[in-house]
Amino acid sequence: MAKKLVIVVGHSGSGKSSIMSFLQKNKKYRVVNLGEVMHELAKKKRLVKHPDQIRNLDDDVREDLRNEAIKHVSKLQGNVILDTHANVEQHGRYLPGLHHYVTDQLKHVSGFLYVDADPETILKRTNMDKKEKWSISMQKDINLAILSHHASQLNIPLYIVSNNEGELEEAQQQASKHIESIFTA
Repeated sequence: MAKKLVIVVGHSGSGKSSIMSFLQKNKKYRVVNLGEVMHELAKKKRLVKHPDQIRNLDDDVREDLRNEAIKHVSKLQGNVILDTHANVEQHGRYLPGLHHYVTDQLKHVSGFLYVDADPETILKRTNMDKKEKWSISMQKDINLAILSHHASQLNIPLYIVSNNEGELEEAQQQASKHIESIFTA
């Protein structure tokens, strides 16, 4: 079977972690979190202790970590689901998480899955301030723009799974169906 990779993205509070935990139970593919790979590399280099500290590293250091993590993922065997961010908000600016070189290095990207939830659900799950609702919508728009661009450039599918309050089981099944369709295409 040819090696394929699906990139999964979602806003904090969308329920992406719950969906990824569900997908991880399927032994037909491997689930990898890019942030965790970057954190392990940063810990080995004694740059951080906690994963959230990565976003505060100098841009060049963070990029080097991301490149090293991407090289690690590109060497994995079999079908892989990569859990990552299309962008990261940092003090009002949005840092790209999926640069063009990511998909260039990961030649076997076969599809994207975006886990979505309405802003009210995300607010409830994250305990964010109500005035940050516009930020959730903005980040969603940026995520979808980035994913749409890459999907168009690579001529591969982009699936969107809605995971609103009380819909986790349905979202998990839908995500699994989309992942299977990408891996079996």
